[in-house]
Amino acid sequence: MTATQSNELLTEQVVAKHLSVSLACLRRWRYERRGPVVIHVGRLVRYRRSELEDWIARQPRGGEQNEASGGHRAEG
Repeated sequence: MTATQSNELLTEQVVAKHLSVSLACLRRWRYERRGPVVIHVGRLVRYRRSELEDWIARQPRGGEQNEASGGHRAEG
């Protein structure tokens, strides 16, 4: 990824589609401060591509132990 690509600003719609979540979900994450870092350009909400990719990389992956649960999975 070039420097220009990493600094590219993405719209909410593009980010929601990239993450396969609804726009409402992405906005809820922003409100709860759980989602990717946002940039406000005037009244517009944008996401820097590099920040989005970093946020995705920090998310837990399936099959990995969750430290918050002490590494235990709920029995189902």
